[in-house]
Amino acid sequence: LCMSCHDDWDGFPNTKVGGTQEGHRSRTAASTCSDCHDGAPGNAPATVAGFHNGLKTERSGLIWDGADQSVVWGTRVKMEVLSVGYDPGATTTLVVTWKASWDADGDGTFFDVDPCNTVYANGPVFHRASSSAKTGAAANNLSLLRAYAQGDDWVANLSTTAPGQPFATGHATQAPTLGTSNTTCAANVATTKVKADVFGLLPLAPARGQVAIQGKPQIRFDPAIGTSVEVIQVRAQTPVREFVVASGALPSTQRRQIVSIDKCNACHLGSMYQHGGNRVDRVELCIMCHNPASSEQQNRLAYGVDVTEAYDGKVGQTYDLRTMVHAIHSAGETDRPLVYYRSNGVYFFGSKAALAKVANWPPALDEAGTLPAADKVVCSNGSVFYKVAGAGNSGTKPQAPAGPGCGGSGTAPNSTDGTWRTHNFVEIHYPRALNDCAACHVNGTEAKLPDPKKAVAVTDGDAGSATDITNGSWVNQLDDVLTGASAQSCMTCHQSGDPVRQYYLRQHAADQGWTPAAFPNGRQTIIDAAP
Repeated sequence: LCMSCHDDWDGFPNTKVGGTQEGHRSRTAASTCSDCHDGAPGNAPATVAGFHNGLKTERSGLIWDGADQSVVWGTRVKMEVLSVGYDPGATTTLVVTWKASWDADGDGTFFDVDPCNTVYANGPVFHRASSSAKTGAAANNLSLLRAYAQGDDWVANLSTTAPGQPFATGHATQAPTLGTSNTTCAANVATTKVKADVFGLLPLAPARGQVAIQGKPQIRFDPAIGTSVEVIQVRAQTPVREFVVASGALPSTQRRQIVSIDKCNACHLGSMYQHGGNRVDRVELCIMCHNPASSEQQNRLAYGVDVTEAYDGKVGQTYDLRTMVHAIHSAGETDRPLVYYRSNGVYFFGSKAALAKVANWPPALDEAGTLPAADKVVCSNGSVFYKVAGAGNSGTKPQAPAGPGCGGSGTAPNSTDGTWRTHNFVEIHYPRALNDCAACHVNGTEAKLPDPKKAVAVTDGDAGSATDITNGSWVNQLDDVLTGASAQSCMTCHQSGDPVRQYYLRQHAADQGWTPAAFPNGRQTIIDAAP
């Protein structure tokens, strides 16, 4: 039973060679385990639950009695954004009201709670949580995100560091943390006030926006009282709300709904909360950053990698949600990889056949014995860092071994050279037919092409130059190379690892629309041209 997950004795931390329980290595399937594993005082637990209770997942979920309690209890806490507006007579301060409720007994009955609560015995604690090693409570991680729309998509943003992103240095803060300085409560309603965004750098002022409160509330998990996992973070769905920028009112027509998070969770239950676990089970939240103007091109530029050196031969890669989901799910069959140069590593999604075509992938060169020793560093915790292919030398090489946290943030330790990264190959085996669009989409929506007046064109990886913008890099989107919304929706599944077949697929898309190109007024040129 145990080996069906752990494979062999090396699958347990203490039974490896040199471990405190190395003696287990002589035991076989015929050995008697119950002489020690009987749950008696001083002996080992007798059940699977006894061994695993108290373990944490990579997203701070608590494993207890065979379930991730962060997921179980997350369904019993609800948060809702009630309104968006401005301080009376001013548009410099954005005012967001929100509330929370919970099902204390697990019977499906929710009642409102105080969002400023600080006592776990009274219910969930939200933005006033303090860390405690004794109970396992974590410091508050709730913060407010905002994004703005052109057409029907959240691309009208102000990032100076990453294409299309809703973060702005020198404007409103990236994601202001909710706390006593900006949030008050009365009658079980919280009011949060933050600096409003300024849009002077954008060619068009956005008419619509969306706010989201990311982070996880915390509860007292009674079965673990008295232990260091008594207080746990719970995976409550992230609340979002659209608003009219001029007034804060709810728009009369909100963004199209084409994907069901319930369908995503049918396959990915327990994993659809990302980025520290703070963004939870909400497609409407994901598309705020995973929008059509996104690209990780800034990372490739930072590494000094050009198209001849990139593992996919591209200037950059959008992480627009449709592109990312379609391309990942289909990569195993199309042999067309999806590669992301992230700040915490390089990720290659696809098949082994696709990876075999990449001549400069460092782990493959390492396995073949042709990688220079100077291009690899192994940490004491097993993390392996490779020099990004094509990257220039920009500082000192990492030194290993390092401490227990070696490489924990994805950045090579003890180094001033930011071009050393983990390289991660994710082999894709999608267990459904690729034309089963209803696996993710709201029923019927996959049969309709995107409205070109609303669904905006997608940055085709190349977000333009970061050096020709007077008021900060990446804010200007007029030099983005664009692909049509419909073409992107179709052609991120209809791809091929065969260069000739890929050419004809792309030519088909171009014949029905246009070859990816920049336009004088960017996306607005295409919106204005739509009938």
